[in-house]
Amino acid sequence: MKKVLIFLILLCLVINLYAFDFVTEIEEISMHPDFWAGVFPSYIAYKLKLQMFEFIPGNETELSVLLSTGIQPRVITQNPLTGAPVWEDWGNDLNSLKLADYDTMASSWALTFGQGFGERKNESKKDPLFVWASFDGQWEQSLNPILQGLDRKGYPFDNEVFDYTVVDDEISSYKTLVGTPDLQGDRQLLSMSLNLGVNIEMLELNTASIQGVDAKLKFTFGPEKLGNSFTGKSDFVKLWLWAETGFTIFQLKDENALNKMSFVVVDDFEFRYLNGSQIPKWAEKTYGTVWNVENINSPVFLRNSLKLYYYGRQFLNGLAVPSFMFFLDLGYNGGNLNNTNLTIPLDFFTGSYGVQINLKMFNFLYIYYEIGHVFQDNPDSSSHFESSETIKFLIKLNY
Repeated sequence: MKKVLIFLILLCLVINLYAFDFVTEIEEISMHPDFWAGVFPSYIAYKLKLQMFEFIPGNETELSVLLSTGIQPRVITQNPLTGAPVWEDWGNDLNSLKLADYDTMASSWALTFGQGFGERKNESKKDPLFVWASFDGQWEQSLNPILQGLDRKGYPFDNEVFDYTVVDDEISSYKTLVGTPDLQGDRQLLSMSLNLGVNIEMLELNTASIQGVDAKLKFTFGPEKLGNSFTGKSDFVKLWLWAETGFTIFQLKDENALNKMSFVVVDDFEFRYLNGSQIPKWAEKTYGTVWNVENINSPVFLRNSLKLYYYGRQFLNGLAVPSFMFFLDLGYNGGNLNNTNLTIPLDFFTGSYGVQINLKMFNFLYIYYEIGHVFQDNPDSSSHFESSETIKFLIKLNY
């Protein structure tokens, strides 16, 4: 614990070295469905980059600190005691915890060193190839849903399975929760990891057109020795690959170079290998999911999303553009289920299709409505119809 505190103190000192020239960039913004109807951000991540010399002239050399904080919504997808998935019987005392909502206060950091390679198309673009390494940390405190709404309500952590004993302000005993190792004891976690990655940045994004390819490859090593400071435990390895390709089939512009109409096709592919003795919920995160299907904690996860867009005429001097999108999502889960003392083999596909009506404003605010059909979300499920109950809002930054 002393080493962790020393590290955090040093981190704060580094951030406050005003003698260095830092540039700040927003890396991630996400919303919480219970906070302001999901309209305003509840979680934000920003990066402080040290302006330094270039090892390779014309390519970026990055030394940065990524910091994030906020509230994140989550659900319980495995029996805390055994790790059994939601499609199995957990027993009368625990069935109420299936897909139970809870909130997590989270803060994280990443110390990153990276180097870019290749010739940029112009000065505003990133290097086509970027190789990096980082030391990351994730602190969490999980709580019952903070705001009890119509869709997210209940007090899952009042269940006796989460009971623990405190003596002299110290937790003296708690249950070992195989299925939810990050929710043991007082549900506080500090998980740290070493990471290596490669980014390919060759995607041209415009208001109503897209062309090229982006890809990211990341390996994470998060051993228990780096995640054993609190009652919540973490021990895992993860290999993650994501790639997106886009192609503008047809585009027609007016005399002011504003979009009159365009057809765009986008394909989004993702692969995740995740294994370990104690996998925290945050490590299950993927770039995307099969539409309206909660990800399963499987060693192998594959996903492919095909989207066909029709963009209409830009208006408000080009600040807004409507679109209609048809999507087809396919996913695969394989291997034996993680975080369980049972043997539960997984070998099944998930999928959904549907349409989305969207209004994009200022190139980062999306107002949309979705409707679709899920034809399987777990081995025992049947197909079912899904739709947005209300119009949704999304803030998405192209960083």
